[in-house]
Amino acid sequence: MDRIAKGNGLSYEAIQEQALDWFTRSCLGELSSEQEQERDQWRAQHPEHEQAYQALASTWKLADALPKTAMHHWLRHNERQAALRARRKVLGWGGGALAMLSVGAILPLVWPAQPLFTDVVASAKGQRREVMLPDGSKIVLNTDSEVAIAYYADKRELQFVRGEALFSVLHDVNRPFTVSSRELNVRVVGTQFSVRQDRNQTAVVVREGVVELFPNKAVAQTGVRLSAGYAVSASATTIGNPQPVAVESVLAWQRGRLVFQDNALSEVVRELNRYMAQPIQVQDKALGRMRVSGTVSVENPDAILDILPKIAPVSVVRVPERGVFLLPLGG
Repeated sequence: MDRIAKGNGLSYEAIQEQALDWFTRSCLGELSSEQEQERDQWRAQHPEHEQAYQALASTWKLADALPKTAMHHWLRHNERQAALRARRKVLGWGGGALAMLSVGAILPLVWPAQPLFTDVVASAKGQRREVMLPDGSKIVLNTDSEVAIAYYADKRELQFVRGEALFSVLHDVNRPFTVSSRELNVRVVGTQFSVRQDRNQTAVVVREGVVELFPNKAVAQTGVRLSAGYAVSASATTIGNPQPVAVESVLAWQRGRLVFQDNALSEVVRELNRYMAQPIQVQDKALGRMRVSGTVSVENPDAILDILPKIAPVSVVRVPERGVFLLPLGG
């Protein structure tokens, strides 16, 4: 069924076709003064008309990119096809001399190709979720994460909205796989890597294969190649230096564990709060610098509150409706 434009009796596709016809003839200089007035009247008839026309003007650099001989060829071809189809009148022009353009030939060059598959997948706080993609690739979402998915005939594009996820990408040289966050674009053909968006940076860890990273807002889009066993953090304009990491420890969350190796207590608390129903707070700076090592289940992150007082000079204070506070022992 055709999509019907809001407040307009014509289908969405029909409006695009009309805009193509008016726009192409305008660029070729084939409109008479009277027809130019008709074009302007058509554009003013409904906001959908003007939006379609402006989309052409802004996205298709017709004068520079498309040979006029090709435009003439398409126009004449479709006039002949229109005559064979009972010489029907199109767009209000008489005589059958002006006919609708072939959307099948031209429209893909004007409006971006429509995705073959789209979805938005998300996980709740404290939840891990596995999602299989149409090509057999897989996403494992960590706590409170969201990814928008769009598969096209020649590319696979994912928009990282928030959180953390592990991507296992099947090799397809004809359809590159791209994950975009606020700060970074990650391009890959086939590999396994994680993306985490936190505050004003995005971190990428590669478990298998190689990925290429590009900052979103850098003046020079120089890519950085990241190999298995390495991680990197990036802002919107710069990518840091790749650093070797213990990948399995970093990705232990997908097995239901969080692993801490000589981390500051403030860092541990910040990580745990991604899973906690009630946040933990450390207001004493000296206590926040205390180093902690250990592992905890993401299914029961509260367990660390029972463990901490046994291994460190810490007291746990629970305040209803405010959360949990860690205080120096005797504080």
